[in-house]
Amino acid sequence: MTSTQTSDTKPLPAPRRRWWIPVTVIAVVLVLYAGALTWTTRRLEVDIQKSIHALPDAAAGHRDGD
Repeated sequence: MTSTQTSDTKPLPAPRRRWWIPVTVIAVVLVLYAGALTWTTRRLEVDIQKSIHALPDAAAGHRDGD
């Protein structure tokens, strides 16, 4: 038992130490995707509202008694 290293003091392997890097990248990508989707949806909504024309009032063309 002359070894000074035990399983408690052994450094973690690189993949276990750096788990936060891919998690952070995935989180950033998801946030950017959600932001782009929200922006696109609002943009399309505005474009659709601009393209909708009010229907002419069908009753306005008729006179009383016609």
